[in-house]
Amino acid sequence: MNPQIRSALGMATVYALFGVAWIFFSDRLLLDLAWDQESLSAMQTYKGWFFVLITSILVFLLVLRTEYRFRYIEDRFRSLVETSTDLIWEVDHRGNYTYVSPAAETLLGYQAEEIIGKSPFDFMPPEEALRIREFWAATIAQKQPITNLINTNLHRQGRPVIMETSGEPFFDQQGNWQGYRGIDRDITARLRSESQLERLAYYDPLTNLPNRLLLQIRLKDAMEQAARRQTLVGVHFIDLDQFKVINDSFSHQRGDELLVMVGERWGNSLHHHHTLARFGGDEFIVIQELQAGPEEAAETAEKLLATLAEPFALPGGHEIYLGASIGISIFPTDGETTADLLRKAEAAMYYGKEQGRNQYCLYFTTMSTNSRENLRLEAALRQAVERNELQLYYQPKFDLHSNTVIGVEALARWPQKNGESIPPARFVPLAEKTGQIETIGAWVLNEACRQLRAWRDQGLPELHMAVNVSPRQFRAGNLAEVVAAALREHGIPPHLLELEITESILMDKPDEAAILLEKCTRLGVTVALDDFGTGYSSFAYLSRFPISALKIDRSFVHNLDKRPNAAVIIDSIISLVRRMGLKAVAEGVETAKQLAYLRQRGCDQIQGYLVSRPRPAPEIVKMLEEFNLKT
Repeated sequence: MNPQIRSALGMATVYALFGVAWIFFSDRLLLDLAWDQESLSAMQTYKGWFFVLITSILVFLLVLRTEYRFRYIEDRFRSLVETSTDLIWEVDHRGNYTYVSPAAETLLGYQAEEIIGKSPFDFMPPEEALRIREFWAATIAQKQPITNLINTNLHRQGRPVIMETSGEPFFDQQGNWQGYRGIDRDITARLRSESQLERLAYYDPLTNLPNRLLLQIRLKDAMEQAARRQTLVGVHFIDLDQFKVINDSFSHQRGDELLVMVGERWGNSLHHHHTLARFGGDEFIVIQELQAGPEEAAETAEKLLATLAEPFALPGGHEIYLGASIGISIFPTDGETTADLLRKAEAAMYYGKEQGRNQYCLYFTTMSTNSRENLRLEAALRQAVERNELQLYYQPKFDLHSNTVIGVEALARWPQKNGESIPPARFVPLAEKTGQIETIGAWVLNEACRQLRAWRDQGLPELHMAVNVSPRQFRAGNLAEVVAAALREHGIPPHLLELEITESILMDKPDEAAILLEKCTRLGVTVALDDFGTGYSSFAYLSRFPISALKIDRSFVHNLDKRPNAAVIIDSIISLVRRMGLKAVAEGVETAKQLAYLRQRGCDQIQGYLVSRPRPAPEIVKMLEEFNLKT
């Protein structure tokens, strides 16, 4: 039973019992007190008036108590409504406000009087109003409650206010529907916080690109979608070449700034359907749905590499050239799980690095056996060094001013019993990793000097000998002593020996590098900077080192006909060389068109298959005879 009805029945029962007791006992009392009929009649009249008085007092007290109670309840609820930060409202059956709480001014910037008579749709953006009208029509048709309806309103100042609306229909005493009463809660800040939390969970805070977690989700979605459509998905695993040098040379802050610039440049170049994510450190991932086939992934990889051709400008006037190695795996050909695709794309990326960096490589199945193969190769290389099985080949350098071969570059080769050779790109990184490169490097330097002595003894014209110095060999700190010993042993004029080093060697520890190179050049040898344009050294840094020549990386020469930016970079390098009084040497020249372009731009020397492939020593003599250089 309703508590209010129970309370009313209780009060009525008490009043009835009081009335019955009053009538019964008062009549008996009057009979005892009355001395005649006339006095009894008078007493009954007084009794009636007394009963009326008592009843009126009781009714008055009851009404007064009820009124106070209702007023207390009303004041309490009015206080709750008026102090609530939520907007409490009532709309009629037409959807127009008949009441809004004072919170309307705080949430929407309008006084209550400005809102009464208008509908909620008058305070929404047009598109939102249309959406909510459709919901409202469906809801009132069923007289259903409104529960946690998210809707966007506009503050008087024009900023969006996102509300969460709940309401109940109300009816009159006859059961006729009158409208809705409910509450609006401002959830703008909550949604903003949720959005920020989501961004922290799914996006890299530095680059604002999707992070590893969101990458996994999107890759899985792309794979499921491709399976339904029977299409392919390409996964590009990208690693910036030698990025550690940036952090060591310029600071981690500059490295972070460069990562942001790389992400922005790639993001602007990719289709909006692609996903570009930061995988960690200097590693990025691109997910691409392929319609045409794997060649579509290759085109995207070329585009990514092309965007790096232009230098990046860092504060302080430093211009940084970046390269990247890209490995590509294809779903479902190379794997049917996200882990498999990422692992194989990474394997392809590392294979590309071993082949010379700044290129892309599609995964092939034999890459999975590389780890085991490396262990076998490491043991075989150790034996080859001990047994003196390595050989030197020599690639001629052609001078564009005198049109003669003026020198050679010594290149290590590892011949096998079957007549084939293991390429340097395969065993040199392994030797660098295991430390064998120091022994191999010292052998190459000594053997090159021995061969140069032999050619001089044969009466060949004066040739310059270039020898590559590996990073680990350079960091050993005794390069000047090893060079001096080789020169003394074979009686080679120091100016005929050229040491080729890479940009990464200079930028690793520039102060120490400058000191060590000064020690070498004091011996009389010259220094050339190899693979220039693929590293990170700025033009301003070059003046710190005793360099006599810059070797333009073969990737720029190769792309002369394919990427316009390659020609721009070559022109910039040659212009720099002229200003600094150095020599420009182009590697990888294979066509007459490339030769013509380099000659026109003022390049000094070239190397490449157009002149000659690397040859063993006896063939170099024959080649020189063909050039009529024998004295």
